[in-house]
Amino acid sequence: MTATLDSFADIRGSRTSYTGPNRTVRVDQSIEEHPDRWVRAACLPCSNCCGIDIGVKDDRLGGRIAGVRGREADVVDRGRLAPKGLLLALILVLPALCARAHAQIVAFGASNVAGKNVAAREAFPAQLRAMLREKGYTVAVLNAGISGDTTAEMRKRVDADIPEGTTLVILDSCGGYHNDELNGISRSQGDADMAAIKARLRERGIKVMPVCAADLGREYRQQDGVHLTPEGYKLLARQLLPMVTEELGPPTGPTLSVREACAADARRLCANALGDDAKRHACMQEHRSQLSKDCLHAIAESRRQ
Repeated sequence: MTATLDSFADIRGSRTSYTGPNRTVRVDQSIEEHPDRWVRAACLPCSNCCGIDIGVKDDRLGGRIAGVRGREADVVDRGRLAPKGLLLALILVLPALCARAHAQIVAFGASNVAGKNVAAREAFPAQLRAMLREKGYTVAVLNAGISGDTTAEMRKRVDADIPEGTTLVILDSCGGYHNDELNGISRSQGDADMAAIKARLRERGIKVMPVCAADLGREYRQQDGVHLTPEGYKLLARQLLPMVTEELGPPTGPTLSVREACAADARRLCANALGDDAKRHACMQEHRSQLSKDCLHAIAESRRQ
């Protein structure tokens, strides 16, 4: 993670004059990579609500936080990130870094991996991850699909988009060829690209599991006849599930605790009760019908113990 100022080592940074609204501007930032867009937000830890901007990366991961910066127009800090603001950056960005660094399974390919025209949670990698969670696996499943990718484009990004620590790649063996055909690329060139991808993965000691969405029936396709519906992606995930669990072996290590599994739900549904355990518990009970599958599964598991 790169930053313009280490707010922990140097709390104040370079000295700047303070003359009320005419205070000198100094925009601090801490980013994992250059964001595609900045979203207005506020830093809440000290209750001053200093203006900050959250950097968002709109990529194949379906949108993720890439960094934070101070807001130049803020009347208090005029762009500065105090230690609490930098801590907020670490809290926001590190989960994304960890998810990429520790992904054990990567779904790699074109639009039927990315999940074209469906929500990120409806693409097969997300549905596969949910099914694995229900069986007690806490493995990460990274969606590295990019709509429109040819086999050559897949080949170029095989190392960049499949991080160290990956043990299994679910490889789209149809989408790249389809895009090759649309772009006038020969089948022989596509074969060479796919062979190179598989060879590189073998060289890195990564198991390859081919998948082809074209094998599913027409009733599971969108109107274009090419891309799958949410139900089609669910069926694909179900077909992959036994093969993936066989490759992973039995679940090892503890499942998520209720607090960990329900943390996002608590922030989403009961933000005003987070500081009071009793109120938070009552609020979660009240919104039980809106809880995520991970949260409900963790609750059920805790009651069996």
